[in-house]
Amino acid sequence: MSKGSRVHASRIALLITITLATGVSPKPAQASASENEVESQLPQSSTPTESFSGQIEYSFDSSLNMTHVRLSAPLDTRGVLGRIFFAPPVVDTLIASYEFAGRSISHVPDAIHLTLISDEYVDSVAAEESLLAAPDHGLDLVVGARVRRYGITVAEGLRATTIPGAGPRNLGDERNGRFVMQVPERRQVHISRSLTSLLSICEFVDLISQNEVKGRVAGLDVTISRGVLVGLRQLALEMRPTGPLSAGGGEETVLC
Repeated sequence: MSKGSRVHASRIALLITITLATGVSPKPAQASASENEVESQLPQSSTPTESFSGQIEYSFDSSLNMTHVRLSAPLDTRGVLGRIFFAPPVVDTLIASYEFAGRSISHVPDAIHLTLISDEYVDSVAAEESLLAAPDHGLDLVVGARVRRYGITVAEGLRATTIPGAGPRNLGDERNGRFVMQVPERRQVHISRSLTSLLSICEFVDLISQNEVKGRVAGLDVTISRGVLVGLRQLALEMRPTGPLSAGGGEETVLC
């Protein structure tokens, strides 16, 4: 082989080597892509000018090494006049809670407990009929264009109360005659319920993306206002990992 042929062959070999080195690149780590997907589905920021209903509380159980996070918010959206002239809603409080190991959250929780608290006063006859009726152990919420049903667990408490009646009074005058009126006492039953459902993180993210959510729980009407949903979004913001997994390490995690 001549000297020119050898030089030409060397150039071809060098060109092939450069092509292979630059044309084949490793694929990005799947775990990093999944972690980005996890955080991208949580709210990115809250609106500073928009206040939310309720309060977020943290508590740490040193014996179990668990942190409990809880948002409690009233569902009564009436103004001052509304509170004066109208009765409060039967389902009056929402509680959202989750927990994680340690003091610093390392991954988005898999599920959220959603608890609705109801209080109502009914007469004793209605209370007996309620106990005999088949219970509706379900939570139906209108999320977007769909009605979604979730199972619930019910903790119920009953307490009988008596409303005193008015004693005998003489009414009328001598011209029209007199008669006695007496208002009998009334027996009522205070029914308090704690209705809890477990929502996956995907269902929770879908729920808080709405402006208002209406539905029924155990046969009772419920409305989750925008102010409460803003509070739930703030709760979701605080689910963002702050531990080692937030830097891209650890096992692959898929949110939805």
